[in-house]
Amino acid sequence: MLILDDSYNANPRSVAAAIDTAREVAARRSGTRPRARLHLALGDMLELGPFSASAHDEILAAADAAGAATLLLIGPEFAAAAARRPPATAHRLYGESAAAAREVASLVNPGDVLLVKGSRGLRTELLIPAVP
Repeated sequence: MLILDDSYNANPRSVAAAIDTAREVAARRSGTRPRARLHLALGDMLELGPFSASAHDEILAAADAAGAATLLLIGPEFAAAAARRPPATAHRLYGESAAAAREVASLVNPGDVLLVKGSRGLRTELLIPAVP
């Protein structure tokens, strides 16, 4: 398991870049072992004001296009975005990071790649010790 922990800050540009990086890392890891599945654990991007809904919609579309095995969406903004445009990728919605932390270990395998990214207020770092 490779964890890409960027759980301190999140804005549309940094989340999009992190998704691209995680996708590339998973693809490169697949060349040396059985296919590395990509999992994206994304917490809401806070303090975006009137741009919040459109920014979460855009990131959800980018996450859906990344080819991830699973999207773990944390917070009310991503829940609202998923309601507006349900992702084609298998996804789970969580109201807070502690709930996602209780399930993340059951979703990932040893060779997988997990990106954890969210604004500090979502405390997405709680997922890290939950992964074996």
